[in-house]
Amino acid sequence: MRLASIGAGVLIAKIDFIPAGKLSILLKSGRNLRNTELVGSMDPYVTFEIGKDVKSSKGGKAARQRHRTKVIYDGGLNPTFNQSFEFDIVDQHEISISCYDKDMVGSDDLIGGERAKRASLVTEEHRLLN
Repeated sequence: MRLASIGAGVLIAKIDFIPAGKLSILLKSGRNLRNTELVGSMDPYVTFEIGKDVKSSKGGKAARQRHRTKVIYDGGLNPTFNQSFEFDIVDQHEISISCYDKDMVGSDDLIGGERAKRASLVTEEHRLLN
């Protein structure tokens, strides 16, 4: 999955649609992420969020689902994640993918992100937007 981007880097992931209403994501790695650190190495993590047409325990009402990877301390510009997530899905919808640099002081820095429709997720590389 290549997060569409101009200079923010690439996330490598495998995304599968399971017929039982599941979306499975295996985030493998990041490549050439945009450096947000002035000094030291980046500590990246990635969030995945789906917000509409999602099955919930409340009678099928739309619910927001969010997953976040572990922070890869000193992961730098080319971190390896190798983490899996699963979403309950009902129909075609958007997924929001964001990559951040964890900061010890202050708020975390956004490296880049993408909003993609389910049909566009079949590629393995996603470029990040600044």
